[in-house]
Amino acid sequence: MEAVSLSQLEGHDPQPLRRGNRARYLCPLSAECREKPRDNAHRSLSVETATGVFYCHRCGEKGKLREFWEERKDTKPLVKKTHLRPVAALVSRAIVKEIKPEKKAGLKILRERMTAFAEAFKGSPAAEYLAGRKISAETARAAGCGYAGSWEHWEKKNEEWTLSGTDRRAAFPVCDGEGKLVAVHTRAIDEKHINSSKITRGNKSLGVFHSSRDAFASPVIAICEGPVDALALQTCGVPAIAMIGTTAPEWLAEKLAGKAVMLATDADKAGDDAAMKLKFALQPRTKNIFRLRPLAAKDWAEELEIAGVENLREYLLPFSPRIDDAARVNAAWQFAEQGFYDEAEFIARLVKDTELKKSFFSLVHREHLKAA
Repeated sequence: MEAVSLSQLEGHDPQPLRRGNRARYLCPLSAECREKPRDNAHRSLSVETATGVFYCHRCGEKGKLREFWEERKDTKPLVKKTHLRPVAALVSRAIVKEIKPEKKAGLKILRERMTAFAEAFKGSPAAEYLAGRKISAETARAAGCGYAGSWEHWEKKNEEWTLSGTDRRAAFPVCDGEGKLVAVHTRAIDEKHINSSKITRGNKSLGVFHSSRDAFASPVIAICEGPVDALALQTCGVPAIAMIGTTAPEWLAEKLAGKAVMLATDADKAGDDAAMKLKFALQPRTKNIFRLRPLAAKDWAEELEIAGVENLREYLLPFSPRIDDAARVNAAWQFAEQGFYDEAEFIARLVKDTELKKSFFSLVHREHLKAA
């Protein structure tokens, strides 16, 4: 059969039936299915939302959605160069549900170093680097950011570890669902640096970066790819977390249950695919999800640099948890008048006043029907 993606399914059937961790779509995979009536009785394609595995009960097609494909790995053992320090190498980068006891020694060292990095942040080159990207020192410190003045790069030669050099980096804590540090993500702050400009030590698959220590307490939250993107949104009043890539930890969907969620991944194919995959995983637990895509840049950090704090804050204000119901409805109505109904409906669902919300939706749907 031909490969099929989640975005293709959503385009063919934007209103599937959802039950817990399963969804049923109108099947686009065969002529037999495509010719059937477009109603609930003919939504024959069953999809596991956690794994992307699908099966059509009518035509028998089965497989895994493209967004859930994993890179095939060579089964032959390879000796790979690593830049992890010997003690930090104890912290596995494999995807596991729990940290094994023998790896806790390396994790303890990592936590101690992140604490030292955070203490060195005030007035540091890392603070200056983020300020140059329009992130204030107060916002960065509140998120636990740090400065690594001599980030070490190690290589293994002839069975021995040798220090290949150091460079200066901004450091970002990556924490699990309970707020415990599981990894440290770094970004080089100088044009000349060793190895990649972005390096993570620890198990980033177990955690996320928080734009503020109480980000998960907010009823409205954004999900980004990188820490500076999350800090950019926080600067404009929108609490955010960063996945350090395009894959979310297993616990995240449960943590976001019942919240309003903005999928603020990058404005490229990888970001769009990640947003679609996140939407698929989150929908059984939260109904108010919106794709907050960067407007004029690849990501929200660049967007902040281009637009400036005041302009971007004004645009994002209706999406933040801070404004009152009347202001939110007014902002939602303005979006609706411009034809941006997804934005309008997302913002309107944040309104707490039941009568105000009901009245707004009645007007918007009437206007939407006129436009159609």
